[in-house]
Amino acid sequence: MQINSSHTIEAAEELLSTIDGTMTDTRATLATKSRGQLGGGEASMIQGLITWAQRQEQAVLQTYASSSEDGQLDDLVRHLTGLCAVLLSDDVVTNSGVSIWPETFDKAVMRYGSLANDPKASRGLQFEILCADHLSLPLTPLLYGGSEQEPVLRSEVAFKELAQIIIASGVIKSKNHPTGLVSAIGSTLFELFKNTEDHAKRDSAENIPSRGLRGIHARRHERTSSELEAISQAALPLAPFFSRLRPPKGRKKVRFAEFSVFDSGPGLASRWLRSPAQGIRQDEELKAIEACFEHRKTTKDSAGRGVGLPTVIAALQKRGGILRLRTGRQSLYADLAAQPDLPFGCAPAFTNFSARPNLALAAGTLITFILPLDTSE
Repeated sequence: MQINSSHTIEAAEELLSTIDGTMTDTRATLATKSRGQLGGGEASMIQGLITWAQRQEQAVLQTYASSSEDGQLDDLVRHLTGLCAVLLSDDVVTNSGVSIWPETFDKAVMRYGSLANDPKASRGLQFEILCADHLSLPLTPLLYGGSEQEPVLRSEVAFKELAQIIIASGVIKSKNHPTGLVSAIGSTLFELFKNTEDHAKRDSAENIPSRGLRGIHARRHERTSSELEAISQAALPLAPFFSRLRPPKGRKKVRFAEFSVFDSGPGLASRWLRSPAQGIRQDEELKAIEACFEHRKTTKDSAGRGVGLPTVIAALQKRGGILRLRTGRQSLYADLAAQPDLPFGCAPAFTNFSARPNLALAAGTLITFILPLDTSE
């Protein structure tokens, strides 16, 4: 199974469609270098790889490397999708089928550690962080405190500090970003990642999955109006958002940042209904997803829960942002700037992001949000 090196949302859907069903021995071939595209394409491909790995009795990744000394392996794990693919696999082989597992896995562990401990290790104007829950690897101190034996997710205040780190990595380059933007990003990332901590480390039967990843990916974009128009043709739901963006005086390009939080858990509807995703009807799934975004509705027993996703929606609404959600058999989109009167705690109006009539089942939950960077307050 050849995986497209251009990591678009549509390419990820192609991958999910290919592996949909009961396939158990499908070797994946991944390009050495990849190109993550706008709208969360790289995170979408990671969700596809998680789905592939969870469907295999033995997940085997085939590379274009000729041997364990081939420099292509360093390039492979340097890209986030390649790193995730190796961490999810049981074996890695050369282009001729010879196992190079120990050497490739060691390279992946080193890259994982670099990202965990050094925010500057991310490629270019990006921020990349992973938690490999199925492996005995230390969790990143950027997200967790406590001891290695009993890690504790950091507070919302710490996530606001993380937002400053993300900005320093180049995701938001300007020193004159809108007031409150850092705080909004930190709070949103905290709520979304806390959901992965609370709900995505076990499946619907409360079992620990054999292969599990959670992570955050952020990247910055600068595009001309004509470039955005061309992108909109391939992703029509993004067109209204892009049409609102205007470059500041003296510049030809508009700036915006995208953030993705992904996991390998049971998915929103499966967790909400406490039922395996395969047995949930699509109308039930959509209602369950909407319920997850309503105020004070939660599957947790403790008081004070049920405000996380509504808080995310409110922050994006204020900032003129958009949100894309891929979970189960649903690919949904909400333009929050077009819903200014949405009361706090009410689910936003979702529309289908994909034109495909029937989507394949995806593992976990992926939420991507995009914020304009040239707004003024």
